[in-house]
Amino acid sequence: EAARQSERATVPTLAGPEPLEALLDAPPEGAARLVAWARQDARGWPAPDAEAWIAVGPEGGFAPAELEAFDRAGWGRVSLGAHVLRVDTAAVCAVALLRAGAELVAPEAPAS
Repeated sequence: EAARQSERATVPTLAGPEPLEALLDAPPEGAARLVAWARQDARGWPAPDAEAWIAVGPEGGFAPAELEAFDRAGWGRVSLGAHVLRVDTAAVCAVALLRAGAELVAPEAPAS
């Protein structure tokens, strides 16, 4: 219902906590793989033309070893801004930033 009211053709899927090892290779081939990192300027968000997976960390953020594992698995780092967010807020923020970036590149026409 919310997607219809906001004239969206697709609805993002949000998943609960996953073990890091299961998450690293879960995205299908061709999907953008992004890990959100706190306390940085909100820059570097791509505008993927396909599916995107965004990992937001546990409360307190990812440990350095976890970030290294994401790096080795080919996940790109993106920022949610200069402030620390609660994990549920971070997930919504990440989807909004990704969506905004995609719309700046290719504005979506409103549904009729």
